Amino acid sequence: MLSEGVIEWFELFFAYIIMAQLSYGFLVLILGATIIEYYEWGIFRPAETKFQKATNFFLKSIIGIGPYFYHRFSRYSFLKRKLYYLITLIGLTVFGLILIGLIRLIGRIIIKVLI
Repeated sequence: MLSEGVIEWFELFFAYIIMAQLSYGFLVLILGATIIEYYEWGIFRPAETKFQKATNFFLKSIIGIGPYFYHRFSRYSFLKRKLYYLITLIGLTVFGLILIGLIRLIGRIIIKVLI
């Protein structure tokens, strides 16, 4: 049986992943290309072994949303890029809070059904 502690652990796990994505995204907004270089150093291109593929998956799932949008908006001028990126991060923050709320609601429903 799933206990409240296990459900709460899953809720916190997903919340930490979402917050890590957003935190790194705001760090990319502030530091720009400098922090992207550090991210690129951790990515294997092309990934040939299972270790390299696992490393790529881990980095992209934990902090990959910031560099993704940074590269998407790189074709615009500096001010437009920063503005679009900021608007995107604010939207992602709202989406993340809604997603955390949904995960918490689903966890509470599971607890009520199982107990």
